[in-house]
Amino acid sequence: LGFVTQHPLRVYAIACILKLHPEIQKAADEAVRQNVTFGHYVQEFEELPAGFYHRLLKYARETAASNNGKFDFLAPPVPSDSLTPPILRQHEWRDAKSPFDSPDADVIIASQDQVRFRVHSLILNMVSPVLADMLLHPQPYSSDVFKHDASLQDILHYIALPDSSEVLEILLGRMYHCPMYEVATDDTVLLRNILASARRLSLKLSIFDLFRDRHFDDLKPFRAYVLSVWLNWTQTIHSVAFETLEIDADELQIIYDPILEEISSGPYFR
Repeated sequence: LGFVTQHPLRVYAIACILKLHPEIQKAADEAVRQNVTFGHYVQEFEELPAGFYHRLLKYARETAASNNGKFDFLAPPVPSDSLTPPILRQHEWRDAKSPFDSPDADVIIASQDQVRFRVHSLILNMVSPVLADMLLHPQPYSSDVFKHDASLQDILHYIALPDSSEVLEILLGRMYHCPMYEVATDDTVLLRNILASARRLSLKLSIFDLFRDRHFDDLKPFRAYVLSVWLNWTQTIHSVAFETLEIDADELQIIYDPILEEISSGPYFR
């Protein structure tokens, strides 16, 4: 109890990391009582996911005054356990839209939500060493992938990826230089998923420059900041941090983005 009184923010951070429910509540109450929730830094913030600090600030603003004791510090305000929306599987496989339905394609890329992308090995070999390696090591596949479609019998290669069709449309669209596949600029989770997949596949594309130069200009400053932190884009972090100075401090505390669950409280505090 003495340690909570002396260092409420440190105890709060450690308790959140360890998921110690009673200690989280005690430390949060003490931090609110001492009025140290906002503007006070502790080293443990560097290890604490920023979502926890966001919820502490929210607790100080809203729930502590009502004393209802029903605040959940561990649960992010999203509808599922994962930051990434669940990928819904279809009853039947379906084909992607043009140009990923080409009859002369020699590769099928299968998305997690059962969409078949017909693509060309020549292009995959040029843009991704990871995909090129997958072409050299055939993957097993379910017969359902080629069910009821005789045109697929001549496909030479099959690659299953853990990505949604929405993500693959954007990535493959970049490979094929298709301007029709654009990204919703206010969806930081989708941007995060696309960029994470691009990293995983070691894509030889200007995709990172594309997002930095184009989409970051359209994002609101705070969302651009948290995504820049997640990507560790130092130069972009500094530029968008200056833009957040135009946002009122009280308003800045209220803004929530799911990426806060994946960056530390340190840059969020700063």
